[in-house]
Amino acid sequence: MMQIKNRFTQEVIFECEYNTIKDAVVEAIDSSVSLYGADLCGVNLRGADLYGANLRFANLREANLHEADLYRADLHGADLRGADLRGADLIVIYLPFYTAFVQTESTKIGCENHSNKKWRNFTNDEISKMDSNALEFWNSHKNIIFAAMDSLNQKPKQNRDEYV
Repeated sequence: MMQIKNRFTQEVIFECEYNTIKDAVVEAIDSSVSLYGADLCGVNLRGADLYGANLRFANLREANLHEADLYRADLHGADLRGADLRGADLIVIYLPFYTAFVQTESTKIGCENHSNKKWRNFTNDEISKMDSNALEFWNSHKNIIFAAMDSLNQKPKQNRDEYV
C-alpha cells in the first residue's frame, strides 16, 4: 500500500495499491486529490504528468522532476531545493526578495501570478503597486525572467487534445 503523507502533520493525504510512489502521485492527481503539503522528498517523478496538480507547500526537495509535466501545477511555497527540473516545463529562479516560477504561459513571482504576456506589459506604476520592493527587483531582474520565458517557449509544444 502506497501512502502520500502531509509533510507537516504526517496525516495520510492519499493511499492506493500501486507499486511506486510515482504511480500513487499520478493517481492522486488524476483523482483530483490536493497534494497540498505532500512529503515527496527524493521521489522519482521523472516524466510524470503533474498537469494542474496542487503541490502548494509540497516537499519536493531532491525529487526527480526531469521532463515532468508541471503545466499549470501550483508550486507556491514548494521546496524544490536540489530537485532535478531538467526538461520540465518550469524554470525556478531564486533571486533576492522573491522566487520566480516561470512556466510556458504564466509566471509566479512572490505572491503575484500572471500570464507571461501580462508580465511583459506591466508598467512601472503597476509593478510598484505590487510591493514596496517590487519595482527595484523588477528593474534588476526582468531580463532574466524574460529570458527564462523565451527559453521555455522555444520548446516544441505538445497538443494535449491529441491524447483525449
